[in-house]
Amino acid sequence: MLGTQNTIKRKIKIGVLGSTFNPPHFGHLLLAKTALQKFHLSKVLLMVCAIPPIRKKDLAPLKHRVKMAELLAKYDKHFEVSDLEIKRARHGKKSYTLDTYKELQQLYPNATIYWIIGEDSLDSILSGRWKRGEKGIITLLSQIKFIVSTRQGYKKKYILSSFSPQIQNLIKNLKRIKVMSPISSTLIREKIRKNENIKNFVPSEIVNYINIYKI
Repeated sequence: MLGTQNTIKRKIKIGVLGSTFNPPHFGHLLLAKTALQKFHLSKVLLMVCAIPPIRKKDLAPLKHRVKMAELLAKYDKHFEVSDLEIKRARHGKKSYTLDTYKELQQLYPNATIYWIIGEDSLDSILSGRWKRGEKGIITLLSQIKFIVSTRQGYKKKYILSSFSPQIQNLIKNLKRIKVMSPISSTLIREKIRKNENIKNFVPSEIVNYINIYKI
């Protein structure tokens, strides 16, 4: 008679770096690598925000942003581009973080999923730009496991004491990393408009791609 063997599935940890990747840059790379190493993530999904809920200026066509994200993913074997929000965009649906997070939980039932954001994105959440009101803030911070990165030169706008004790506790319990990079896609787009060199901010393969397709 064969004995039964109990197999214990080890829960993996997946990081998600959501961005328009307009364009991807060394700051994204450093942020993903830092989170990967500090929290021992199995992999980091580069989630291309196909249709941002808040309209952005100078947004490159989606196909180019996806291709540039794929070029960035080649820098680490633990990185891969997710097409989850790309598929949603084909039906005209906007990229909402909570919707994507819940869908990822269904796709990876044996994983703990961490959403990697910068302090500026946390400011957006707390200002109510993602979901209006205190209830929306509580929903996001309690249902999504965030890893928040401080960025060199960025000063947070929120005042902790202005929130309810429940929200204050949620903010205090967020996982944190420090990334010493002042780079932002906005800065790079501005340099591109002025025809300035961006090679110190963007990987060479992506610089070449931008120059070839004039984006």
